[in-house]
Amino acid sequence: MSSRTSRKIRKPSRLVLSLALWLMGKGATPLGVVVTGSVLSLVAGLLFFFTDAVAHPTHLWWVGASCCLLRFICLQVNEALGFDSRSQPTKAQEFAYFDLPDRMADAIIFLGLGFASESNAWLGLAAALIANFSAYIRTLGLARGASWSASGSGPMGRSHRILLVAAGAFLVASRPSLLARFETWIPEGLLVVVILGCVATICVRLYRIR
Repeated sequence: MSSRTSRKIRKPSRLVLSLALWLMGKGATPLGVVVTGSVLSLVAGLLFFFTDAVAHPTHLWWVGASCCLLRFICLQVNEALGFDSRSQPTKAQEFAYFDLPDRMADAIIFLGLGFASESNAWLGLAAALIANFSAYIRTLGLARGASWSASGSGPMGRSHRILLVAAGAFLVASRPSLLARFETWIPEGLLVVVILGCVATICVRLYRIR
């Protein structure tokens, strides 16, 4: 069995595992959860994109942030539904884990955020590219036989990225009075943090899989 198919999925939390078991009882599969997460990312990216086209985009930020949070839950559930070294992956599981839906989802969210109100399209493009490159390094490490913990290490993995975007979008939507004057740089600041975090993640992964 190849190193790619022999990796173990990290043990999920009890709450996530319970949710995954309940979904399995309803017929959920890793592929279905990943596709659902990708659709949520598409919706979030489009909502962020259109925040620059409406006069009062608060509701778009709220719904976009909620989609990102649901996408995070899909990521956690997908790991809990994942296969381990004792099972041979099907084509659906290969698609679910290696890695097309996640890569598209990352790109859509960051491109949408780059075109959002008070944001920067070039930063969105840079974040989309660097996030996908960090995922490539993870896949490269697994292909070389590195462990999941080494290949998937770093401060800005996919779960960290989506939670950061969700938190930032909720912050823009809620507009607390103390943060109102900083509202205009929050989307750009999010993208800068993602880019820097992904650069650090790439360095950590390259060091650990060398």
